[in-house]
Amino acid sequence: LGQSQNYMNQQGCQQPAMRAPGYQQPQESQPGMGPINNAGLFKALRAGDISEMRAVITQRADVNEPEAGPRRLSPLHCALECGGNVDAVHHLLKSKAAVNAALLNGET
Repeated sequence: LGQSQNYMNQQGCQQPAMRAPGYQQPQESQPGMGPINNAGLFKALRAGDISEMRAVITQRADVNEPEAGPRRLSPLHCALECGGNVDAVHHLLKSKAAVNAALLNGET
């Protein structure tokens, strides 16, 4: 029913698949469980799932904590590399994401 396979582009961003009406992204953490790992934030950004991104930020994900890995992308860098979704970028900025965050190599 309107579903297609997801695939990864060169930046590791999952391209969104069509989903059946009423589909809801499963939650990765439970309310009251304390701060969550930022992996859920990066996963939502790469999948282009804005509602999940907002939910993860609401659950206290750190919008300035860089991703583990060789480049140490910030959530804002990730959002921009994964297509620059205006809603994702806007919400990250409203959530006080650092606009001058540098990658491990110093690039902003």
